[in-house]
Amino acid sequence: MPEVQLSALPYLPSSLPFFSELADERVPVWLDSGKPLSDYGRYDIISANPVTILSATHSSPSAQFLKEVEESLAHHFTTVSAPPGLDIPFIGGAIGYLNYEFQHDQYKLPCTHNNPVAEVGIYDWAIVQDHHLKQCYLITHPNWPQQKVQHLHARLSASAQAEQAKQRPPFVIDKWNATTKAQDYLTAIATIQDYISAGDAYQVNYSQQFSANYTGHPLNAYIKMRQAVPSPYSACLMFPTVNILSVSPEKFVSVKNNAAITQPIKGTAARGDTPKADEQLANELLLSEKNRAENLMIVDLLRNDFSKNCEPHSVKTTKLFDLESYANVHHLVSTVTGKVKTGVSALNFLSDCFPGGSITGAPKKRSMEIINQLEPHARHIYCGSIFYLSANGDLDSNIAIRTALLDNNTIYCCGGGGIVADSDASAEFDESIQKIDKFLAILK
Repeated sequence: MPEVQLSALPYLPSSLPFFSELADERVPVWLDSGKPLSDYGRYDIISANPVTILSATHSSPSAQFLKEVEESLAHHFTTVSAPPGLDIPFIGGAIGYLNYEFQHDQYKLPCTHNNPVAEVGIYDWAIVQDHHLKQCYLITHPNWPQQKVQHLHARLSASAQAEQAKQRPPFVIDKWNATTKAQDYLTAIATIQDYISAGDAYQVNYSQQFSANYTGHPLNAYIKMRQAVPSPYSACLMFPTVNILSVSPEKFVSVKNNAAITQPIKGTAARGDTPKADEQLANELLLSEKNRAENLMIVDLLRNDFSKNCEPHSVKTTKLFDLESYANVHHLVSTVTGKVKTGVSALNFLSDCFPGGSITGAPKKRSMEIINQLEPHARHIYCGSIFYLSANGDLDSNIAIRTALLDNNTIYCCGGGGIVADSDASAEFDESIQKIDKFLAILK
C-alpha cells in the first residue's frame, strides 16, 4: 500500500504565516487549534486547491451527498496510508462544512435559503502542525512528482520566515443589525416555555442573528477573531460561494480507530473583571442546578445518538460538568465515548448524530420543529459543523458556534442558548448577547 509523502517544515507557534501564504489560492482551508493563544487543542491542518469540490443544495438528498463524498475520497485515495508509527490526524482527504439545515430532508423540515447546505473539498495535500510535539509536516499524495513537492516545500519554508500575514485590504463593517427585536425574543421564549409545559420538549435552543455589510479581506476578520477568542475548534474556510470564520470551542464528533467521542457544551457564565470575581462566577456555574440539568439532558440525547451506531454497552459518560474557560466565557463540558460498530463509516456516524443535540434541544426532532417555527432566519452554518475526514477513515468535527458566514459582502453571526421550563427570559436574552458580544465588538 503506497504511503503519503512526508517532509518536515519549520514548526511555527502560530500557523498564520502558512495560511496567509495560501489565502489567495483556490478554496484555502485552515482547521485551527487556536495556538499559541488557546489552552486547548493540538493540531492545525491547512490546505488549498482541492482536486474536486462537492456541493449540496436543500433539494439534494443528504444521504446521497455523503455517499458522493465517500466515493470521491475512495477514488482519489485508493489504498493510501500514513507512514508507520506516525500519529497524524490527516493524510489528505475531505474538508468542508454541513449547514444546520443540511439534513432537514430527513427531519421533514423546510429550508428557506438557496445557498449550498454543504460544501466539501477533496485535498490531496496538507500542512499539519503538531503543537504538542512542536513538529510540522508537508503531506502530499503518493502520485505527486518530486518536483511539485519540492516547489511547494520551498514556497512554504520561505513563508515560515514571515513575521506577519501578507498585507490585504482591512476588514471594515458598518453597523450590526439584529434580526430579532428584544421583545420578540422574549415572546419567543414564552412560546417555547408553553411548549415545554405542554410536554412537547424539555429544552429548546433558541437563537438570534446579527448582520452587517463589510468591505475588505475575510482573513483580516479571522485574524481579529482568533486573537480575541482563541478556541480549539476554530476554522477559516474560503469556498467559492461563502467564507466561513469560526472560533468554536465545541467538539461535535470525532472518530479514530473506531473510538467515537463527543463533548457537548451546555452551561455558560461570563468571565469576571478580577481574578476573585472570575473564580466566583466559575464556581457559581459549576454549582448551578439549572445548568447541570441542561447539560445532563443533552448528554442523555447524545448517548442515545451514539447508541444507534456503537457496540452494545460501549457508550460511556467519562466526564460530566467539567469547567472550561475561554477568553469571553466559562462553559460546562461533558464527554461521551463509544466504540463504533464494524461496518459503520465515520461520516455515517457523524450524520446519525447531526445536528448536534447541544444546539437543538431535547427531544431533537420536536425541538427542531419549534426552532423552525419561531426563528425568523435560516441558521446556515451556525449550529452546523465544520469537519475533516482523512483518507485513513479518521474524522473530527466541531459545532459551528461563535461562527460567521460571509456572503455577498454581508457578514452574519448568531448567538443563543437552551431554554427550559424555569429559564428567565431576560437572562437568556442577555446570555445570547454575552456569548458573541466580544465577537461583534472586535469586528467593528
